[in-house]
Amino acid sequence: MSGSRGSNQYQRRRSHPPGQAVNLLAQTAAPVPPADETLLALQTLERTVGDRTVSRVLPAVASTPGISPELFDYLAAKAISYAVRGDAAWWRDGVDTVLTLVRNEHCPLSTIRTIINSPLIQEYRVASALLCYPSCPAEAFPQFVQNRNLNIRVTAASHPNCPPEVLEAMAQTGTVRRAVAGNPRTPVAVLEQLLADQDSAVSQTAAANPSLPRATLAMWQLARNT
Repeated sequence: MSGSRGSNQYQRRRSHPPGQAVNLLAQTAAPVPPADETLLALQTLERTVGDRTVSRVLPAVASTPGISPELFDYLAAKAISYAVRGDAAWWRDGVDTVLTLVRNEHCPLSTIRTIINSPLIQEYRVASALLCYPSCPAEAFPQFVQNRNLNIRVTAASHPNCPPEVLEAMAQTGTVRRAVAGNPRTPVAVLEQLLADQDSAVSQTAAANPSLPRATLAMWQLARNT
């Protein structure tokens, strides 16, 4: 009888719809529990209601106040593993979780690096959120250069954390030259090249760059006026 009762309890646990699963996790996660308790709750849910339901629950967990750095990393890795399963619904749930993590002001750099090194960085919304992250690391910018969306590339070229070597490479791309010309981290040699750009908007932006030496600017202005 006890085995049957345990089996019935197990079946009832498996039948929790996503909304109830969220409530169960919310009860577990408040007030600010130790990370291992929340991780245990997630692992229990995955065993009992299935990882498809857990994938829908992760954004709610990611928005819980006070979660630990270890839990941030776990949630990011889990969301990425779900997103790359090749199904649109899995991808959506993974992206939603990652966005919630990145937008959390307490998101640690280790989690950001995990996301940068995943396929999700090519998702427009994820790339946009990463570019808004206050300490967006330098290793993200070569990935942004490859993004298909022009707005992402322009924003990356304008970003104060964009490395000089990435800016130098981006200066060869017509669509982002003006953004490169305006970035104070652009190397002087690149700014000098952009001063001679046939697009006046690009050359004038380079001339206004505070990193351009005054002597170079004076020579450029003299050449324009003769």
